[in-house]
Amino acid sequence: MKRFLCVIFLAANMLAVSAQTMQKHTVQRGETLESVAQKYGVTVAAMKEANPDIGNYFYVGMVLNVPQASQPIQKSAESTDKPILSQSDEAPVFEPTKRDSAPSATATTSTVEQEKGFLNSGSDYLLVLRPKDKYYGFHYGGQMSQYIYMAFDAGAGFTKYNSTATITFGLGLGSKYRFGPILLQGSLYPYIGGYSYEVPKDVNPTKTKRKQKLAYGAQANLGAGYNIHTGKKKGGKTYLTVGYYMNAFEFETDGMVKNGTWMVGLTTDF
Repeated sequence: MKRFLCVIFLAANMLAVSAQTMQKHTVQRGETLESVAQKYGVTVAAMKEANPDIGNYFYVGMVLNVPQASQPIQKSAESTDKPILSQSDEAPVFEPTKRDSAPSATATTSTVEQEKGFLNSGSDYLLVLRPKDKYYGFHYGGQMSQYIYMAFDAGAGFTKYNSTATITFGLGLGSKYRFGPILLQGSLYPYIGGYSYEVPKDVNPTKTKRKQKLAYGAQANLGAGYNIHTGKKKGGKTYLTVGYYMNAFEFETDGMVKNGTWMVGLTTDF
């Protein structure tokens, strides 16, 4: 009985020591497993050992267990008969720390450059579908920063007697939120562009003439996507996305929710 209690006591002490040597790190945009390991001066293998599920997924907002860099030194000292001073080449105390600091600075610099880059958070490539009005088109949207969204829309409507065509450009607010393989996104932006349509001629009503008009208003959208591909080199993800877009043409809000447009396509996320 005494031996059993001693074993339990020793196991509890080992768990307490292990918990004390662990740090917590929340994954930020642009970080990789290698950059997090370099930041804390530990190996990628140690990070995978402390986080068994990291081989299945790695995403922004994930909380990682980070072992202290001194752990490999303690393990080496216990498993060999060499003096600790003779292990200076194996334990990253002075020179290895300097060698590791250079990649860490590089990783930090590249992350800052990525945050400042154009469309760094991903892009939307969506088809416009509004069968009720026989209106079809294409929507492109890109995250210029974490909260700034740029949009380009082009579409055409076809009826029995006339046709319409619209090209607009918008700039406003937008953001993406990731929950494992699920992506939620939304945007709100004013837009401006051109609108072309046909009207009957005064002399011959059966014939039409085309007119152009300034197109402006505001558009809001909500969408959800599911991860269908993850890049191995850059870590970028591709989502199959479905969204619903509400258009306040000339800022008229009557019926904008009821007469919204469905869009389906792909969203890339970096």
